[in-house]
Amino acid sequence: MNSNKPALFISVCCALFVWIFFLFAGISQSKAQTPGLSNLVDYSNNWDIQEQATHTFIFTLPLDAPQVNPTDYIRFRFDNYTDVTAPTYVQGTYAGTPDFSTDNTHNAYVTGITVTPGTQLTIGGMTAVNPIVMLNLYTTVYISEDFATTIIKNSGTTAPILLPNTIAMNMVVGLPYANLQISGYAAPYTYVLFNEGLSTLGTGYTSLTGYFSRYFSGIAGGTHYLSFYGIDQANRNTSTISVVLDTPIYQLTTLTDQLLSPTIAVDDVAIDPGEPIYATGSAAPDTTINLFTDSPLRSYATTADVDGNWTVTITDSSGYVPGDYRLYAMAQTGTGLQSLFSPAVLFTLTPTSVGSGTACGDISEGDLNCDTLVNLADFSILMYYWGTISPAADINLDGAVNLTDFSVMMYYWGS
Repeated sequence: MNSNKPALFISVCCALFVWIFFLFAGISQSKAQTPGLSNLVDYSNNWDIQEQATHTFIFTLPLDAPQVNPTDYIRFRFDNYTDVTAPTYVQGTYAGTPDFSTDNTHNAYVTGITVTPGTQLTIGGMTAVNPIVMLNLYTTVYISEDFATTIIKNSGTTAPILLPNTIAMNMVVGLPYANLQISGYAAPYTYVLFNEGLSTLGTGYTSLTGYFSRYFSGIAGGTHYLSFYGIDQANRNTSTISVVLDTPIYQLTTLTDQLLSPTIAVDDVAIDPGEPIYATGSAAPDTTINLFTDSPLRSYATTADVDGNWTVTITDSSGYVPGDYRLYAMAQTGTGLQSLFSPAVLFTLTPTSVGSGTACGDISEGDLNCDTLVNLADFSILMYYWGTISPAADINLDGAVNLTDFSVMMYYWGS
């Protein structure tokens, strides 16, 4: 046992040397930036080579520093680490709703908050796999005006300090707040907005695969009436999902697998009978899109492509009687998720003779579309011209479309 003491002593001395060296190196580098971050500390739960470690950063924004704005980014740079995850909480005095993210390389970010000079913040919950070489354990914090960190307002570099697990646990508990995470799917690069009442809690974009996940920390415990929806790259809206959630303090409440509805548009809102109807939109990739028109209800189906785009062509609209119609869609995944109906778009099928104002032929027996049948299609044309003097529906040629024409049509109905 005594033979191991020198080796243990040497290991401890090396570890202390590494920490002291990079602590002073970090302080020196931090001072090189103006005005810099004060009292920057990175608490970690282990220094083990290539082991995952938690990181909790504490720093003070100097009194002579510029304010941190909601559009600024607080970036945590782990140059020699791997598998960096996003932070999960912010403690201290700040305004706004933190937005946590990672670029899946060596960086984690917080944005969406306002911090005034002189404020101390604690930001934690992030993890990273330690580097192979202990001399590379240092981390850097930037506050910048842009995601790319080209306009730096503050910065500081430090080396992690080992922190006992009991202390780290107490730090995470902190103030009596709740945490909430909402995740789901929509078309790639959809802009998702999260609201509570008239206030916007946060925003974000879906990924290349259409996945989104939004973390909210420091929210009050209790009942929340939340809503969220998306805006796709063509500026078309999904339907709004509204939920009522209870968020107990000191707990993470999750709402997962939220499938946003498709977006939808038509290329023309005025359709002549027989012309095709083109409907387009976006949805989560590879979802089945069911398209509906009413009334009477008709349905069509297609699949969103890998980019989330979908198109349905109703090749022949002659089966629709003239009038106004609603068109809306719903998405379904192969795993059974189903969205709300999309917002409805309207289109109008115009009568055959709406352009010329003349009859299609001999309409003396009520066959206003000249298809040799007197049915609902003819009645719709009659209603379209009701109260006018249009020859297209003036069955008895008295110069008015009125009850007399209706009576003639009813006499020949079904013939």
